[in-house]
Amino acid sequence: MDTTRSRVLLRLLTGLALLAGVALAGPVHSATPTAGYQPRSGVLFNHPYVAGRRGRIERTVVRMIKASPAGSTIRIAAYSIGSPRVVRSLIRADRRGVRVRLIGNSHLIDPTEDFYSPGFVKLQATLGTDRSRDSWAIVCHRSCRGTGGNEHMKLYLFERTGAANWVSATGSANLTTFATGNQWNHLRVVVGDQVAYDALTGVFEEMSLDRPAPMLPWTLLPTALMGGAMVFPAPRLGARDPVSTLLSQVRCQTTLPQGGTRPSVLRISMYTWADDRGLRLAEQVRDLWDAGCDVKVETAILGPRVAGRLLARSGRGPIPTKQVLATDANGAVVGYLHGKWLTVDGATAAAPLGVHAVIAGSANWSDLGLSSDEYTGSYDSAVDLAAFNRDFDLVWSQPQALPWGSARATSLRARTSAATSVFEGD
Repeated sequence: MDTTRSRVLLRLLTGLALLAGVALAGPVHSATPTAGYQPRSGVLFNHPYVAGRRGRIERTVVRMIKASPAGSTIRIAAYSIGSPRVVRSLIRADRRGVRVRLIGNSHLIDPTEDFYSPGFVKLQATLGTDRSRDSWAIVCHRSCRGTGGNEHMKLYLFERTGAANWVSATGSANLTTFATGNQWNHLRVVVGDQVAYDALTGVFEEMSLDRPAPMLPWTLLPTALMGGAMVFPAPRLGARDPVSTLLSQVRCQTTLPQGGTRPSVLRISMYTWADDRGLRLAEQVRDLWDAGCDVKVETAILGPRVAGRLLARSGRGPIPTKQVLATDANGAVVGYLHGKWLTVDGATAAAPLGVHAVIAGSANWSDLGLSSDEYTGSYDSAVDLAAFNRDFDLVWSQPQALPWGSARATSLRARTSAATSVFEGD
């Protein structure tokens, strides 16, 4: 058994030990000028066209990088890494004694690729690519743990930052200037959950091997803070799809504590919704709409079969759906919704009085999402559900969100038949 895989198993066993109630000592690090900084658990959103919200995710990640003390470890896996602010912060962290470990997708270092990243190339030149050293920056060829797809997971792990230990952040946001200035994104931060941190660190270290690995045979992270999750690739997921599982449990009438009922509310923000997987989920969402659920959808790309189901005139008619795109004067796409989440505020078979279910992560509802490295979290939180739904309403009201079919997006819509999620920053 090689040293890296031993570390993977140790991380996973550590998480299981903590679930069993075994207390382990936390990391001890030297003080930093930002030791008083206290990151908070919660959901962050990037809005490229709303003052004060543009760049919020990047600013938070940069602050956590700057607050990481010497002797601690930063682990970041993302499809795209290259923002100048992020690059500078990571290099400075390495110079002050932080272990900085990065995994990106292979396009970042290929000068023939449209989205080649000089910033990531600089990180590789500075940190090196030798995984036996304290700091390194590598890429995966196809998915890290699979045989196809991409490294598409967005995973930000901080052993210590400021006054906090074990910070794990997941979501849709890459670390690029395009993600900040041209995309609507989300990032969920969880502080102090050592079970989640250790398990995700084990996944990260397995990803760093860049070779096929078995699908993880468990529902990841059944903890109070992080909730449950599934790590991809899982190309033959089928009926075990966590999104499908939740949708199959939804009931469209929720009993109110004071008597009476109300419709269950589903809000979906999905960058790419296409292919066989997307059609299966669209059928389920359509059935819930026809059964009386309150459903709204925000998207950038719909495959033609998915669009046909969501917008069919049969039953209750088309599901309210908006395409969120920014275009220039010539109609070319210059920005787009990049979220990947679902909320359910209503009844399920197991909870007729209601749940506050959230499914959020990096995976699009497409076949590519099954074969790539992805993270899909699933948990119950009234606070987070309210945050996601407020953000949905804000995006819905923005001028870039137009009813499907009315947006000036010919150049983007022409690509929906492939729906391969290849735009910069995805």
